[in-house]
Amino acid sequence: MGVPDRVDHLSPLLIGKSAESISGFAEPKRSARSMSRHFEIRFVDPTVALRVAKLLDVCFQEDPFEQLRPPPAPPEEQITARASLRYTAAVIVCLSLLTAWALLVLWSSKPPWAG
Repeated sequence: MGVPDRVDHLSPLLIGKSAESISGFAEPKRSARSMSRHFEIRFVDPTVALRVAKLLDVCFQEDPFEQLRPPPAPPEEQITARASLRYTAAVIVCLSLLTAWALLVLWSSKPPWAG
């Protein structure tokens, strides 16, 4: 089993001294009001969520999702290339000639049912 291309959430399972286990959910930070620097933490118990947030902040000094995010797309003006007027006119003339030729062939041909 390989490493996934994209990881967008963590599901930590905490096992304490007792037999109870506490599960929660951590995903990339989307709001400024998050308990952690890099994660949105969701646990039923807010004290556990705060502890997990502090632990993740200690473990991850830098954003762990940063290297998993795709690079930003280049600005739109770099993607679009404008064709010159000369090239555009040449394409229009060629398409017009081909259309005229196709119509000429169509009109001069004999229909198959005309026997």
